[in-house]
Amino acid sequence: MQEGVELGASNETIADSIKQFFTDQSDYRSMRIARTETINAYSAANLEGYKQSGVISGKFWVCDPEACERCRENADVGVIPLDADFPSGDQAPECHPNGECSLGGQTNENA
Repeated sequence: MQEGVELGASNETIADSIKQFFTDQSDYRSMRIARTETINAYSAANLEGYKQSGVISGKFWVCDPEACERCRENADVGVIPLDADFPSGDQAPECHPNGECSLGGQTNENA
């Protein structure tokens, strides 16, 4: 997983790699693991980068209108402090497997 993310590999490539190590994993399950863990890694990295930047003062949950209710609730709160939890109790996406949400940051200038 980590190597795939570091190399910028697609979820499909990461899923194929997962299938090689876990021969009992279906294509769907491998893709779900790849997507979930990739989003978790990017979200954690974005959040840490925001904190270290000194420029980003808040974060927000990004999802499309078709997202589940839990993700929409997280998005509906708008911008929150970097150390705050979203309504789901999560610091950043993902709050469930197989999601497609991302984390956004707001600069101090836009606060």
